[in-house]
Amino acid sequence: MERIAQLQALVNLSIPAFAAPNADDNSVLQFLLDQGTDLVQAQQVVAFAPLAFGRAVLAQLPIVLSTTSSIVDDRGNVYEGYLLELEPVFVAAQWLAEELIERRQWREDEHMLLAMWSAEFKSVNALLREGSKPENLEISPPVLLWDIVSTVPPIKPESPLKPWWKFW
Repeated sequence: MERIAQLQALVNLSIPAFAAPNADDNSVLQFLLDQGTDLVQAQQVVAFAPLAFGRAVLAQLPIVLSTTSSIVDDRGNVYEGYLLELEPVFVAAQWLAEELIERRQWREDEHMLLAMWSAEFKSVNALLREGSKPENLEISPPVLLWDIVSTVPPIKPESPLKPWWKFW
């Protein structure tokens, strides 16, 4: 639990960097590195904080969100079925976002801006603007890069079939 509290503090520290004018992944990453965060953890915050905050907003709607993600490794292999709850930074960010909403401390100028970094949030927002009904939406699992996840993907990609003409 102490680890989650530390990660929540790190995510909270990053919020102004996400909300800064002209912020991008690199500027948030550099901000976290300047604060003494190690590279992998900084990359995880950049990847998981927007996803978690976006989901905290989307949880207010009757939308089906995936509990898993797909992971792409450096060779392009796709691993499906990776549980987001295995990612401590995601869990910490999600708990922080939910707590901010529950305590009515959610600020549009910071927290909503962070949520708007989420591709899921952007997609749902676009669909709702086009007239889709939230209860009809089921969101596909997010796609993550292998180098930011905390553990080795649990599901191996399927081996490509050998061409029929190869005998070995």
